[in-house]
Amino acid sequence: MHPQINIKLDFSSRRVNLVSGEFDLVFRMGQLQDSSLICRKLIDLPIMTLATEKYLSQYEKLTHPKDLKNHQCITGSVKHWSFSNKIDPAIKVDIAIEGQFQCKNGRAMLISALADNGIVRVPKLYCEQEVKNKDLISVFDEWEIPDTPLYMVYVQNKFMPNKLKVFIEFVVNNFNRYL
Repeated sequence: MHPQINIKLDFSSRRVNLVSGEFDLVFRMGQLQDSSLICRKLIDLPIMTLATEKYLSQYEKLTHPKDLKNHQCITGSVKHWSFSNKIDPAIKVDIAIEGQFQCKNGRAMLISALADNGIVRVPKLYCEQEVKNKDLISVFDEWEIPDTPLYMVYVQNKFMPNKLKVFIEFVVNNFNRYL
């Protein structure tokens, strides 16, 4: 029997302890704390702020991120949404977000938005078809969320199993082919 590689997809702000040996590798979205871990950046993920046309038709048009205070926002682990102005990227806004639906699962958040429950912020790769079909539309014309980095994180270990080394190289060499 071959030992398996233990991998975790971690999209929360919670720190995963790789050193304990519970996981061999973690895919982590967002800015990373300084650490002794090896962090290989794979890609910058575009993030979108979306809602259904039906939900948006019930309110005045959003023109500024501060307008989100008057809306139901579907939140995950990120409770402050940062925006940059598309015309002048030097103008940045950070907004504390509230909503009745809170979940750390991007797919569940997307489903809630599709059910007209509010405004969601998710990686574009989660919702490309829904945006293409116009099931979800962008909330802002002049504001955008900066891209979020996605990292592969693992422990520096001279005794790393060969299959983990091979997997890491495979991911590094092939990750973008699968997006």
